[in-house]
Amino acid sequence: MQLQARYVLGDATHSFIPGFGKNPPTHVQNQAASCPASPATCTAVNGLLNPDSNPRVLYGALVEAYDGDVDTWSDTRSLNMTRVVVEYNAGWQGLLAGLNELSSGVWEQCLQGQGIITKDHAVC
Repeated sequence: MQLQARYVLGDATHSFIPGFGKNPPTHVQNQAASCPASPATCTAVNGLLNPDSNPRVLYGALVEAYDGDVDTWSDTRSLNMTRVVVEYNAGWQGLLAGLNELSSGVWEQCLQGQGIITKDHAVC
């Protein structure tokens, strides 16, 4: 379980979790993260297709996929690569809940330098 979580947080090259880990995604295909703050109206042009980073970080959400292309990771127009879906996030939350039940200190030591919130405190 720990190796899977470390991979998702960026041990390979990039984190799959916005706001956490190594080189996290900054262009997530999600309306809450992509749309400008009120009172601005959210459109495809200023929201999902905007080339700038998302105005809000969708902390803790697992993005759908990553094909190894850095340009894909920073471009919301790569819709199938940076999409947030419930099915994957349910499994991610279950993994974190299981790791949270490990004996004290195990998980915290495992993730030093990754910047994730654990059962009792934030690491790093």
